[in-house]
Formats: sequence, structure tokens, C-alpha cells
Amino acid sequence: MEGVALLVAAVGCLLVLYVRPVYGLAVYTASSMWFPYYVGTVSVGSIDFSAGRIIIIASSLKSLFTADLTGGLRLYG
Repeated sequence: MEGVALLVAAVGCLLVLYVRPVYGLAVYTASSMWFPYYVGTVSVGSIDFSAGRIIIIASSLKSLFTADLTGGLRLYG
């Protein structure tokens, strides 16, 4: 089942990278409903990642590294 989880995660990550962040959330939601955590995980060392977690990581990294989205953020302190 690890191969299927990796395939779902790869397709989800590619979709997240090409769509707007709000649609990336929809991709995550759909993948979590279609391929839930208990069905299969991808083992990286001693850590197990579900397809949804991998998609959320890709979505978070896209949000952090996209200049349009972080341009309006200000750090106070």
C-alpha cells in the first residue's frame, strides 16, 4: 500500500503546486476523504507520513516561498 500512498501524495503535491492556495486546501480535503490515514502511509526513516500530511507540507512550503502571499506579512517585535 506504500506505493499507492506515494502515488496519491505525488499527484496531490503536483496539484497543490499548480493551483491557488484555496484550491490546494480542497485538494488536501479530497485526498484525506478519498485516501484516509489508516489506509496507507509512506515510511521515511522511522517516521510514517500519510498522503494528506505530505500534501499539507507541500502546500505550506508553497505558501512560505511564494512572494505574493508573504509580501503582506509583517513581523512585530
